[in-house]
Amino acid sequence: MRLALVLPGRLDRLSGGYLYDRILVEQLRAAGDEVIVISLPLLPFGVAVLGSLAVRLVHQLARLQPAVVLEDELAFSALAWANRFIRRQVRAPVVAIVHHLRQCERPTGLTGLLTRLLEPRFLDSVEAFLFPSEASRMAVLAWRRDQPANALVPPGRDRLGPPLERVAVLARACRPGPLRILSVGTVERRKNLDGLLRALATLPAGSWQLTVVGPLDRDRAFVRRLQRLIVRQGLAGAVRLTGQVDDATLRGLLPTHDVLAQPSWYEGFGIAALEGLGFGLPAIVSSAGGGRTVIEEGVSGLVVSPDDLAGLATALRSLLDRQRLAAMSEAALAHYNCHPTWQEAGQQARQFLRALVAAKEG
Repeated sequence: MRLALVLPGRLDRLSGGYLYDRILVEQLRAAGDEVIVISLPLLPFGVAVLGSLAVRLVHQLARLQPAVVLEDELAFSALAWANRFIRRQVRAPVVAIVHHLRQCERPTGLTGLLTRLLEPRFLDSVEAFLFPSEASRMAVLAWRRDQPANALVPPGRDRLGPPLERVAVLARACRPGPLRILSVGTVERRKNLDGLLRALATLPAGSWQLTVVGPLDRDRAFVRRLQRLIVRQGLAGAVRLTGQVDDATLRGLLPTHDVLAQPSWYEGFGIAALEGLGFGLPAIVSSAGGGRTVIEEGVSGLVVSPDDLAGLATALRSLLDRQRLAAMSEAALAHYNCHPTWQEAGQQARQFLRALVAAKEG
């Protein structure tokens, strides 16, 4: 089966959504499918609707004639108009991968206006959907009341290798010293790291350390604001921004921390939280989006509203209790095995796509 994946920018960009797309491509190829990746230029938001971009894409897909056209929803501004022509020129089903809707981030200004205009149009322009999380599925089906074909295919758990041994998890939880907190993801406003720092600043001095892992070049204005906040709150000795790291480095960092904190303003799924469970890290996740589906509330993690700094501080403070931390760490490790592997996720996605092709041909 030949598939074309259309997405903005290169497939190797660092984010949970691109990671999902990348491993999905790997799994489809491993199963014998041909996957052609079409990277659209990373244009300013308003420029992405230009007709010349759509024309080139339509011609390219018409030449390829794939069995399935997969489209990452992140490219909705370029595809909202193009899909009408793609569906005329290409006989394949057009399937959107929706990590989360841009509207859920509540964009403002011109970006917000264009999002409100183009994102619903994009959702109406595709035939089927592939969702990494139930939260994304519910958000989209609120727009598409015709109940289009769709599949829920959560990310796999095992990208970073085997889980940590239970004895190592319990030994770490019982060791003295500050609570070692890890946050993983692009350093940008949506991740609510400024809120996390303000909550942490209310905890006793010396009782915690925070490591933030993720690219620092996607939202430079926010990074500068975060750095100023660290200095203003007197937290320079307790906070470390590592920038982007490779998988081997991340695998080395996870066992040295006690808890994962991801209090994002919105999270489509939360791959970092899932991977942290495999190292016995209970996750503090946002109530906004799909992160809450990764953990079992009060058992393997805690759910907080991203605008409730007092609630976030209370959740963090509760894990200063080493007995509670040990119990939740053990539960996190056990809960990790409830999630599928990447191979299982790939098989599920492939079965869904092949069924769409068969229905189209029939």
